[in-house]
Amino acid sequence: MTEADRRQEYREAYSRWQRDLERLHAVLLDGAALDPMHRVALIRSESHSHDRYEAARRRLLGLTPDGDDESAGANDGEADA
Repeated sequence: MTEADRRQEYREAYSRWQRDLERLHAVLLDGAALDPMHRVALIRSESHSHDRYEAARRRLLGLTPDGDDESAGANDGEADA
């Protein structure tokens, strides 16, 4: 993986996590209505996107060798809540 790839991966992971976090905050902090099943899915989605962000961050900073973190990219196809 090139440095440009790592930067792009980081940007994409950060953007996805922020989007999921905003949705979660809308429910938890702002009182947006959401049925319990979708609420659990939203929490899980935010957790997974945060894990992907952290893995991309570690790779960008050189703290994890490329391909050494299995959680990065896991559940990329997960449906949005």
